[in-house]
Amino acid sequence: MGRLDERSRRVFAEILYGFIRRDYYAAAKAHFDAGYVPSHYSVDAFATALRSVGEPIFGRDANKMDMSKVLQQLFDVTDVFDMHLRPELVLLQRTMVVVEGVARIIDPQINLWETAEPVVRDYIAKRVGPRALLDQAKQNADAARSLFEAFPQFAEAAEQAAQQLLDGGITLSDDTVDRLAEAIRGKRRRDKKGQPAT
Repeated sequence: MGRLDERSRRVFAEILYGFIRRDYYAAAKAHFDAGYVPSHYSVDAFATALRSVGEPIFGRDANKMDMSKVLQQLFDVTDVFDMHLRPELVLLQRTMVVVEGVARIIDPQINLWETAEPVVRDYIAKRVGPRALLDQAKQNADAARSLFEAFPQFAEAAEQAAQQLLDGGITLSDDTVDRLAEAIRGKRRRDKKGQPAT
């Protein structure tokens, strides 16, 4: 088990969408952009290798696919292109095997490609496409605005601290020292509670 970070999810969505659309160059490019394949290799050659894995199984029903064979072919490709074993890719491949197994039980005639296409397409639109870029720009603008609004306070505090240093250092009141000591003691107690018994 494991969880994929947001960047890995976007990369895998691009890779899967490339396979679903039979755009193996896009799938290959996503591998290169993510740094999964060393840059001295050819994107076109890698796309051809992905095509050799994807085309024989494209459009097949679940009962006509052998995901273990597909995974072996993918491992062979990673070996040829000196790709390091990445935990997130192994997690994705493991998930593909599970999906295939569940699909065979529920509906052996299901076409996993057709079923996955709208899900992956919507994910791409929300997380990778123009709408995602607009959302990210808005988040960045909100963060920049908050920082800008707080900047006068930061500048004033920094100026006061600099002046105190020039005047002989920063002095703490007895009350401040007591509160710092209590906070440190409390942290140590919490840390000790979290340690396993030996």
